[in-house]
Amino acid sequence: MEPWLHFDPEKMEPIEVEFDGKKYIRYRYTVTDPNDPEQTEKYFTVSKRNSAVIDTFLAEGQTILKIHRIGAGKDTQYVITPA
Repeated sequence: MEPWLHFDPEKMEPIEVEFDGKKYIRYRYTVTDPNDPEQTEKYFTVSKRNSAVIDTFLAEGQTILKIHRIGAGKDTQYVITPA
């Protein structure tokens, strides 16, 4: 089962991360589980490409997104769709 995440459009920031000795810019979103209103905020960090997909949905007013993860590590890919 893929998780549904509620994204706060006002809480996104670029961050610098290091992977295999190289520095990259990633985009960190503040998210919550829409099915658990008592849950604390968590972070969801993605690449520039995935950030562009998320930003497109957020600009359309769609803040609850389904995240399907494929792979792991450097080969991780996400399929992001609106609720």
